Amino acid sequence: DCKFIGNSVTSSSGSAGAILNFAYSLGTSNATIFNAQFISNTAAYGGAMYNDGSTDGHANPIISNCFFKSNNASQSSGAVYNSGYAGESNPIFRNCVFAQNSAVYGGIAYNGGGNGGHCNAQFLNCTFWNNAASNQGGVFYNDGTSGQCTVLLMYSIAWSNTASFNPVFSNYSTTLTIGYSLVQTANCSGLGTGSTCGAGMIYNQDPQFLNTADLDGADDLYGTSVDGLTLKSCNVPLSPAVNTGIASFNSVNAPTTDISSILRPGGTGYDMGAYERAITLTIDNSLAASLPAGAVIAQSTINANAPLAISPVYLKAGASIVLNPGFSYASTGETGRVLKAEIGGCY
Repeated sequence: DCKFIGNSVTSSSGSAGAILNFAYSLGTSNATIFNAQFISNTAAYGGAMYNDGSTDGHANPIISNCFFKSNNASQSSGAVYNSGYAGESNPIFRNCVFAQNSAVYGGIAYNGGGNGGHCNAQFLNCTFWNNAASNQGGVFYNDGTSGQCTVLLMYSIAWSNTASFNPVFSNYSTTLTIGYSLVQTANCSGLGTGSTCGAGMIYNQDPQFLNTADLDGADDLYGTSVDGLTLKSCNVPLSPAVNTGIASFNSVNAPTTDISSILRPGGTGYDMGAYERAITLTIDNSLAASLPAGAVIAQSTINANAPLAISPVYLKAGASIVLNPGFSYASTGETGRVLKAEIGGCY
């Protein structure tokens, strides 16, 4: 629950604008970072974060439910630099948003494992939007030259990212595997040499974000269900990224919650990106009848063992509302009853 805003490293070769996970030279750094915000931080390498496992170090952080926005690197990796040079760096990113980050190489991240080292990076249910590299790799710059670099992406969305060369991924001696993700290319070859696409890919279909002009949403809080990069599930057109994933890909399980701690999956399948639609729950209307007038019933199924006798009633659910046979709300002759239903943010 930390915020890192407007930090900078002024050296022309400095790294880690906000956080340095330092395991250089036989060290170990296995940090767990949860629900943090990294906004407008700057450095030469790793505008927001540098995971340094170089020279026999071990940097293996887990970063979950984090928001990286408007970070900048004057050289490489606008948001995160993962270095396994002659060592190892194996970061895992879950339910993270990367928006409007920029660098010369790797608008979001550099993943490197040179000189006999290795970098194995995972990005699960992440949203990559409007990041930029002035040279190459609008999303990632991956380099395993004289070492090893593997990158796994699943259930993620990459949209509106740009670079002069390779607007999504630049891969050098790298194995990048991606599945059940939405990307802004015509096919897998558009992701760059070294990219392998598995099942469930969606190409060149607008993800239908709720409102990219207001990334923190109506509540002005990043990481909530009204953020601008949530997916439209009721407005027309609907998002093609809703209910499209399965529980496991490439032997890696999908996260069980989203960036705002909503349970996954919220419907018939897992949503792509950092945000999931709310789950469907159940309530018995004998309990509903005991609530005061105007109560919000944040559930989905109304059982028909007694009529609802309060007004107004608001029913709220993530996927569906079921009124079972025998359900009654307003008896004959009654007027003024109000029943409002919200399903997945739609009324």
